[in-house]
Amino acid sequence: MVLGPRIAWSASWRAASLACSFLFPTTQTRFGADCVYVPAEQWAQVNWDGQGYFPAVPWLVIEVISPSDSAADIAEKVQDYLAGGARSVWCVYPQKRTIHVYSEDAPPRFLLKTATLTDDDILPGFAAPLAWIFN
Repeated sequence: MVLGPRIAWSASWRAASLACSFLFPTTQTRFGADCVYVPAEQWAQVNWDGQGYFPAVPWLVIEVISPSDSAADIAEKVQDYLAGGARSVWCVYPQKRTIHVYSEDAPPRFLLKTATLTDDDILPGFAAPLAWIFN
């Protein structure tokens, strides 16, 4: 299945959303992200009728970083997402053609334009060369 010109995945990856808003369960703080992925395993753990905001932090949160975003704001968002339950946060820097990958249990990965984006914990088998993503 292909969603838009640059996002492709297999049918076993069951749910995703672009421009998603969700609540932090402990604080009821509302956040929005450029893109998220909620795997079937997480869907099964959440009681949500599809109305209002998604009641959990998705396991994968993707932020597209613009030149007006400050480093401090980005770092705070990443930490908030991870503390709230995200397993992985991808910060996409289109102008620099790089992606920074943060996860709850590993050091950050800084991918340059010749690298391949993978996340075997959340998206087993997913592999997207940055050259393809940014082309």
